Amino acid sequence: MSVDELLRALRDGEPRAEKRLFRRLNRELLAFFRRRVDEFEVENLTQQTLEITVKELKEFEPRGPRSFRSFVYSIAMNRLLSHRRRVKRRRREGELPGEWLATPTPPSPDEVTLWRERRALVRDAMLEIKSTMRRTLESRLRGEAPQEFVEGRTIKPGTVRGRVRRATEMIRDRIETGPRVSRERTPTPT
Repeated sequence: MSVDELLRALRDGEPRAEKRLFRRLNRELLAFFRRRVDEFEVENLTQQTLEITVKELKEFEPRGPRSFRSFVYSIAMNRLLSHRRRVKRRRREGELPGEWLATPTPPSPDEVTLWRERRALVRDAMLEIKSTMRRTLESRLRGEAPQEFVEGRTIKPGTVRGRVRRATEMIRDRIETGPRVSRERTPTPT
């Protein structure tokens, strides 16, 4: 039975159709991602794709004999492209801790220390920017698309992209200029 036939069976109320559909999709998506990304990312991307598929399933209307399968694979391809952009961006900024798991040699103590310092700088800088900017940036860091973030909010996807860009610039500026010391925290000489 094809994925589109399983969707029809699910909508017709057949027992266990949902379980069969998602088991089949899970198997196909695991194979799809295994051919394209490192093994430690496969399960995560498959899960993200299935979550989006479940969210969009009620709204989906078939337009052809294989349209549901195409719909699912378009979500998978978007997740893959988003993942690749994220990896490329992180490689420009330094090695990812997740990549350490895939390398045969563990990171040196200096690399671990450097990564922890960078993480602390980013965390501190994020606390200094506006909460609206921080929430949109956190959403993007979790891998959410702007369309996902705007659901239930009164903003547009373009606004989300602009906020992410500005938040990234603000964090980069904060990190490059160093931490700001407020007068209240500065010890008074005695």
